[in-house]
Amino acid sequence: MPGFATGWAALVSQRKLFSTLLTSANPQVSTSSYRFKACSYSQTSELYAQLLSKLLAYVGDLSYTQLGSPAFKVLYEGALRHLLILNHDFPDFLAERHVTLLERVPQECAQLRSLVLNAAPASYSEVPDPFTDGLKVDRVEDMRRPPPSRRMNRVTWTVTTLASLIQQSDDLDSAVDVQHRGVNKPLVDSFVLHSAKHTERPNWQTAQSLSPQSPQIKFMDKLMGALQPQARACLIEAIIDQLRNPNTHTHFFQYTLGYLFRAGQTDATALEIQEQIVAALLRRMTFARPQPWGVLITVMEFLRNNTYGLWQLPFIKANPEVGFSQQAHRCAILTDDASD
Repeated sequence: MPGFATGWAALVSQRKLFSTLLTSANPQVSTSSYRFKACSYSQTSELYAQLLSKLLAYVGDLSYTQLGSPAFKVLYEGALRHLLILNHDFPDFLAERHVTLLERVPQECAQLRSLVLNAAPASYSEVPDPFTDGLKVDRVEDMRRPPPSRRMNRVTWTVTTLASLIQQSDDLDSAVDVQHRGVNKPLVDSFVLHSAKHTERPNWQTAQSLSPQSPQIKFMDKLMGALQPQARACLIEAIIDQLRNPNTHTHFFQYTLGYLFRAGQTDATALEIQEQIVAALLRRMTFARPQPWGVLITVMEFLRNNTYGLWQLPFIKANPEVGFSQQAHRCAILTDDASD
């Protein structure tokens, strides 16, 4: 099986195959024996998305049973190299299909996930340096642009499906855990994406959209408090997955995550939510690069903005080895000017 998987992975990552399928113009290809009709980019890119998602799903499944084995190492490193090429040559493809591609890739495969989430469409302007002092996220031009998104039918959950699952369940936990074998990650991902649907409308950046009174943020807040730790951690990871390149989703979820952090609250549930958010962000920062731009911006906001009270939280004081101070120095967030 490993030998077949390695050969199949080599075929999927063959440059002539994916470069042909992912070019926007697919001229009619003919040989002496066969003639193929010209296909649109959406058709060929969806075909390749299915092939690549199968490969990544197999690597993700292998990480549960053969982590550290030679077969897993070869496949994982090969997938990393291939995604690095796609990130450089076809970033629009990864940006559009990130939900589908990462559906079955666990958080333990952090660098592989980061290569997909870090992809920014080629049409975007140069991303501003996240370490710039005084950078105002709402003034970044691309923050007003909705992200491109294409999802295959098997991970697309309609609003009706989401509503019926919640209405038929005794609580929100059972709605998220409808599979009865762990958290239903595709459902959580679809819910998170749907909660940002309103940001794709023109002029969405209003006081009502980015406020605690927003219906999306109010429901997210209720859901966060009602879920059990495992399901809540999945929801937090799904939110952080959308902190990617500058776009309306990144802007909305950065605000949402800051609100869910709820500085100043000391009840047990609020502290648990804060600790889970910090742990999820810290995991993203401690793995090898690239870290998505939106994650860097959010981490810096938590470190720089005293209103979050990060350094005063009980779990930070009780665990000095958490290493946030070291991370701040590594990221050049704490500078000599900050002490003036």
